[in-house]
Amino acid sequence: MITWIQTFFMKHNKWLFSALLIVIIVTFVLTIGNQSFFGGQTGPTQADTRKYYGYNLNNPADMERIIRHGELSAMLNPDLGIQGPAVQQYALIRVAALGLANELGIDAPTTDQASAFLRSLPAFQSPETGAFDPESYAQYRDFISTRIPEGERTLARVLREDYRIAQVRESFAGPGYVIPEMAEQDYTQRQTDWEVHIAQRSYADFQPEVDPSEEELRAFYEEDPTRFEVPEQVRVSAVRFSGEQFADSVEAPSEADLQTYFNRFRFRYQPQPGEGETEAPEVTLESVRDRVIADFRRERARDRAQQASDQFLTALYDQQVDRKDPTFTQLVNQFGGRLEPVEPFSRNNPPRQFGIPAEIFRSMWIYTTGDRYYSDLAPTPDGAALLVFEEVIPAHVPEFAAISGQVENAWSAEMRRQRFAQAAQEWETALREALAEGNSFEEAAAELGFSVSTPDAFRGSDAPRELYQFQLFDELRSLDENELSPVIISQAGAATVYVRSKEAPEVDRTSEAFLSFLEEQQKAQRQNSSWAALGDWTNRTLSVVSPDLSTEG
Repeated sequence: MITWIQTFFMKHNKWLFSALLIVIIVTFVLTIGNQSFFGGQTGPTQADTRKYYGYNLNNPADMERIIRHGELSAMLNPDLGIQGPAVQQYALIRVAALGLANELGIDAPTTDQASAFLRSLPAFQSPETGAFDPESYAQYRDFISTRIPEGERTLARVLREDYRIAQVRESFAGPGYVIPEMAEQDYTQRQTDWEVHIAQRSYADFQPEVDPSEEELRAFYEEDPTRFEVPEQVRVSAVRFSGEQFADSVEAPSEADLQTYFNRFRFRYQPQPGEGETEAPEVTLESVRDRVIADFRRERARDRAQQASDQFLTALYDQQVDRKDPTFTQLVNQFGGRLEPVEPFSRNNPPRQFGIPAEIFRSMWIYTTGDRYYSDLAPTPDGAALLVFEEVIPAHVPEFAAISGQVENAWSAEMRRQRFAQAAQEWETALREALAEGNSFEEAAAELGFSVSTPDAFRGSDAPRELYQFQLFDELRSLDENELSPVIISQAGAATVYVRSKEAPEVDRTSEAFLSFLEEQQKAQRQNSSWAALGDWTNRTLSVVSPDLSTEG
């Protein structure tokens, strides 16, 4: 399925493909506590509550729903650029905004309003026409329905919530004031025509010879031993429930079940149009029967694995099984699980090779004290898993003799960085001297070992990717013709830009183009101010006893 989705969206909507992968990777990222992933309560709830606009932030089920809705909303609004850790902050801002919507009397949208709002979302605009694409929406909806329980219902709710949040943002937005002089400067920079040379040297290719003595390494180690400290770690085991373990128990589907499954997921099997074709031939069940049967059985096996994991977790809690009790291993075997060791890990470096969300690994630090020693369930691509606490390994600094190789690597890396920074200053000086003597920039840079590229002439609003990649665009804006930027050091290496020609436009503040640009700037300013105001409100209300207002609408 991933192959088909990648093929479709990389051709038709690249950003949406990336967003869809987020669902696979981080759906239900906050499943810490006693809430079972597959439904039901498997342990006692926490006594302390922290009410925030109708949610208990100390309740795993509430936090799971908050984060899930935030993830979906971020995907529906890719222009906001919400990714990674920012999702949780964004999700809490949404909660505050929905509470404010209640205070302001903003109702849920009517059917017509919801339809218009849906059609306006960038997520479902055709890249070719800029108009709403029903097919993209239908495929997105079907995809969500297979990845999230009650996926279509959840998606509909998030859309209603985002509609109300948009109204709150409009209320919070300021006037969108933009200083004309600054707007003119920005407009001029965007409309300026450039011709440049870009010279860069790879850091990977910079390998100075170093041969440290043991005395130098020991002095480097003793200068700051804490840089070699092994942080406190926790060792856990994973109990995995894989669909593969339950595959033999899945019966062959009936013809009716198979047809229903195929009709629901027909898009998975629809081939792409061949070269020179506008539409691919319509796929039939008979043409992909073996694939459909295999997918059907695989998903049923995954479902059984998830059910078994839920039953196992319930048994652990009901029977109050101690980790060292032989009954623990008996239950693992009884429910078809598999116990696997996990390498010890620190708080900020959870393992990623097990297909288990990183948040579940981080949650294990909660169980280093107290009676409970196992995590909540976590979804995996082929079933489910939970983690079991084994021991805490205290932080410690190894003796020099035990890590002499690591010390040498760190010393070499530090010397390499220092020498590269020094070399960059020398390269810049040599380039400026060569230019002052009337030499060609290309020849001077090449002689110093730089690779020189010459992008096609471009406008400031359409600068080549290399300028951003090498962190040179901001430097370019301040340069005039025949000027050289400083040599900028980045993780990739060192780079500089030389201006061959520069032609800035005369700006007419009464022109249609400038007024349109000014309007866009004002709109962006209003959007930024509204989110900033909501973020400030959320931070302030989270720092006090939060108002208990319902987020339902």
